[in-house]
Amino acid sequence: SYEPLLVRSLPVPENLYVTLIYSKVEVPTKDARKLIKDKVQLSKAIKQWGNIASLVAALYENDYEEIGRSMQDDIIEPNRSLLIPYFNEMKSISLENKALTFGISGSGPSVMALSKSKLDAENIEQKLNDFLTIKEIEHLSFVSKINQQGPYIKHEKWNYTVQIIMIIESILNKRFFNLCQKIKDCICLCHWKN
Repeated sequence: SYEPLLVRSLPVPENLYVTLIYSKVEVPTKDARKLIKDKVQLSKAIKQWGNIASLVAALYENDYEEIGRSMQDDIIEPNRSLLIPYFNEMKSISLENKALTFGISGSGPSVMALSKSKLDAENIEQKLNDFLTIKEIEHLSFVSKINQQGPYIKHEKWNYTVQIIMIIESILNKRFFNLCQKIKDCICLCHWKN
């Protein structure tokens, strides 16, 4: 619910991994939002609501295959994916290499694949890295286990507010790519449990 805002924690299967690819291409959220239609066909809405309900059930039941089946976006992805170079090719590569699902992270250009093992997630990362390198798309890639705890402050001496401001400044100044590299090199605010 939005009024009042209600946030619930959902369980996550023990061995769920994400492969995240951040391509250094600009996809302004404003432009991505323009691609979203004001109205949705009832049949698509019903399918999407069913997928959300299936996803919640799959998380509680640790059903990896159902997680993959339920994370299908027939409303936003078909339009927003047009702004992400080689989206369909990356999706095919991921699914051919044991990804449970593949989709857009946020409004893009980041994309993600979920897997049920670290080995599969790292294999997908390598295949996508190889593909994007051939296509000369500068990018960063990450593999992480989806943790049960969520983000937390790794170094208490860091001022949380200052770190958030620095992240926002980096994004606004289009230095996000460099920031991601710093995060990958362990200069980070949040620690994602591996």
